[in-house]
Amino acid sequence: MALPHMAEESAAAKGALFALTRDRSKHVRDFATFALGMISDLDDATVRAVLSERLADSHADARWGGVAGLARRHDMRVRNTILEGLNEGFPDIELVSIKAILETVPGYDDQDLMDAMVILAKRWDEEPPYNFCGIDRVLHDAGVEIDWIVLEQDAFS
Repeated sequence: MALPHMAEESAAAKGALFALTRDRSKHVRDFATFALGMISDLDDATVRAVLSERLADSHADARWGGVAGLARRHDMRVRNTILEGLNEGFPDIELVSIKAILETVPGYDDQDLMDAMVILAKRWDEEPPYNFCGIDRVLHDAGVEIDWIVLEQDAFS
């Protein structure tokens, strides 16, 4: 995964990463979108446009990778998609993308998103593997106290 870091310093590497997000192979698109959206710190109009192209991708992992990458940049184009995902429990999405998206929700400073995340956390309380996606930590770090989440003092230190 050196390409995302190289893309931050090389226009050729950046162009190659952009091209890979449009590859014929759904797996290549998925990994390239993840690299651009979640590993790279690049953030400009072109990066966001490339990530937004994946929002219509037929492959769910590439599509949610685009959502996660834009969410990481608090791009409002994916706010409603995030809200729908929270309301529906993120069906057919990899845990890494769920975790990445959940971590961005507090940064939107949007009460509807936070409320939906609390409701989802309560639904997921007893449903592995989703209880491992870090939703409790995100809520805790955002200052949301939920009585059913039992936290030890040093749990998140």
